[in-house]
Amino acid sequence: WEQVLDKVKSGDVDILPAVVRTAEREAFLNFTKPIVNFPVVIATHRNGPFVGNFFDLKGWKTGVVGGYAIEQRLAKVHPYLTVLPFKNVKEGLIALQNEKIDAFIDNLGSITYLIDKNNLTDIKIAAPTDYKYEISIGVRKDWPELAALLDRAIDSIDDKERTAIQNSWLAVKVEFGLDIKTILIWAVPIGGGAVLIIAVIVLWNRRMAREINERIRAEKKLAEAEERSRLLLESVGEGVFGVDNDGKITFANPMATSLLGFTLDEMLGANSHELIHHHHQDGSVHPASQCSMNKSLEDGKAYRIDDEVFWRKDGTSFEVEYHSTPVRKNGEVIGAVLAFSDISLRKEAERRLAESEESTRRLLASIGEGVFGVDTSGVITFVNPQCINQLGYTEGELLGSRAHPLFHHHRADGSDYPVQECWMYKSFTEGDSYRIDDEVLWRKDGTPMEVEYNSTPIVKDDGIVGAVISFIDISLRKKAERELNDAFDVIGDSINYATHIQHSILPHHKSFEDVTSDHFIIWEPRDKVGGDLYWCNPWGLGKLVALGDCTGHGVPGAFMTMIANGAMEMATLETMPGDVGALLQRVHQLVQETLGQHLSDGDSDDGLDLGVCYLSPEKKTFKFAGARFSLFRVDDNEVIEIKGDKSGTGYRGIPFNVSFTSHEVEAAEHTSFYMTSDGLVDQVGGPKGRGFGKRRFKNLLAQLGSLPMNEHIEAIRRALQDYQGEEKRRDDVSVMGFRL
Repeated sequence: WEQVLDKVKSGDVDILPAVVRTAEREAFLNFTKPIVNFPVVIATHRNGPFVGNFFDLKGWKTGVVGGYAIEQRLAKVHPYLTVLPFKNVKEGLIALQNEKIDAFIDNLGSITYLIDKNNLTDIKIAAPTDYKYEISIGVRKDWPELAALLDRAIDSIDDKERTAIQNSWLAVKVEFGLDIKTILIWAVPIGGGAVLIIAVIVLWNRRMAREINERIRAEKKLAEAEERSRLLLESVGEGVFGVDNDGKITFANPMATSLLGFTLDEMLGANSHELIHHHHQDGSVHPASQCSMNKSLEDGKAYRIDDEVFWRKDGTSFEVEYHSTPVRKNGEVIGAVLAFSDISLRKEAERRLAESEESTRRLLASIGEGVFGVDTSGVITFVNPQCINQLGYTEGELLGSRAHPLFHHHRADGSDYPVQECWMYKSFTEGDSYRIDDEVLWRKDGTPMEVEYNSTPIVKDDGIVGAVISFIDISLRKKAERELNDAFDVIGDSINYATHIQHSILPHHKSFEDVTSDHFIIWEPRDKVGGDLYWCNPWGLGKLVALGDCTGHGVPGAFMTMIANGAMEMATLETMPGDVGALLQRVHQLVQETLGQHLSDGDSDDGLDLGVCYLSPEKKTFKFAGARFSLFRVDDNEVIEIKGDKSGTGYRGIPFNVSFTSHEVEAAEHTSFYMTSDGLVDQVGGPKGRGFGKRRFKNLLAQLGSLPMNEHIEAIRRALQDYQGEEKRRDDVSVMGFRL
């Protein structure tokens, strides 16, 4: 039959006159309407035991025709049957006649026909089934028109003809009645005794019929219960197996065999502990006396375990969570049922979470800022060591306490601070982030600490679950800012003395002489006072040389130089000597804060462009950083521009924590270095009225490269004046040059 189906698939056979429709065959056949149908029955040897349904065949060798629809149905619905395929019905029935198999299943028509034709007298029809064969004509898939024509022909067959066709398949006939002569010969002599025997048999048969019916009903209920249990075990997502009192496996569901890699035959009868539970995860032996599965058998208690492993057939292990439950009968433990699941992924996730939490803890411990978290009630959920040290509380005193009443209860002036106005509180109630630098936290000893803090909401699954707050002690910075503001106030009150003050803050030319004797400074304000300034002051073990160009010129520019000078002085105190990038960043922050340009409101947008050089005592190299400022290097008449960053300092809109690049510059002998404000390169002049420009400035430096620095001053002034001509001076002009 399977060869026939293969020939249909290959196109060698066009029509099958008798075939059952299945989903698999619909892929390569068109089917007509059913012509006839036959019930599917169970045939057994005449000496075989009673069979009522499929469950009675469990453990029997049951034959079917390979490739027939019934084979697929049995495999799907009754997988517990031991099914043997045969080439055709005749071959299967002969095997049953010779008792090589215990039962054969097929349609009633084929079986009865072949029993009669081949005189297979030792075979009986043992039981019906719920299945039937609906016989149709099968036509190759690419001939749907023929199938339609055949359907029309089938519709023309009347019921009488259809019954005749069906009866022609059936070979079993039953005849009732006996010959009258036989009755006369035998009935008279034995009539009297027969009546008594018949009466006894009738009564006995009635009693047996009742018992058989009761047994059939009980067996049917038992089979239904077993089927429900089987389906339940096969459908659960956990592995399940049972053991007897000796720990031997009595049943296992498909999930158990799948997870463990054993076949059902390999598991049944095996000791569960020796098969899958013999070693711990680290490879050490797991004694049977410590096995919780065995303990259920010994003490009758249920156990739930989630820190052990089961071992697969291939020798690998997997982490499991299992429940061991004893099974009792008449109060006695007769075994146990084990339900288990593979939790390797869950355990791996737990390990990763623990590692992540440990990494977070180490990270929090290494942060220089104080950090703590609160939930939506304001209760502290975690703190880092810096938070503990700065506030003076122990970790136990902080965790579980409400942050606001503990250390944020009053403002800096001593007035009450309602929690509803607290920015930390608003973070986890309104969901916004805040940066605050004008409040205090109160230490355990009752003293206030001026802080700058950032409060950020913690969001999980689109909901706010708390906030994390990081803070730093800015008491020293605030003190310095107050002092700086006081100085700025004095400057504001004394603006009439700007010229004197400005000149007094500029370093004397001799301050360069302990760095280099070959240098020059051009500082020419457009007005009496200007917005350019320069420095040459000690910084750590070296010297800080700088040139700046503030916003504006005249008095406004001079005022900005006061602010810039104060910011520069403060920044050199607060940053590590030699870190010119950090120095520019701090100058930027101080100028922004002084002018209020770090806030979102306000109209001012002032700052300065700045170039700084840190000259170390060795003089082999030095460091340069520029805020919209360049350093020009001239070596053998070749001019190289070392560009600073594109951001200026102090201006509104530039991030508060903007960073600046530090350049390491080689200081070879006879190499010249220059910095200039934009007053020179932007000066309008020439025949076309354009700016002096960097290219003209570089060409000028290349021409002056070999001259002593003191001769550069007059040459630069003359070149600028010649180019400027009759044009007015547009801005302050400052140029600095030196050799090391």
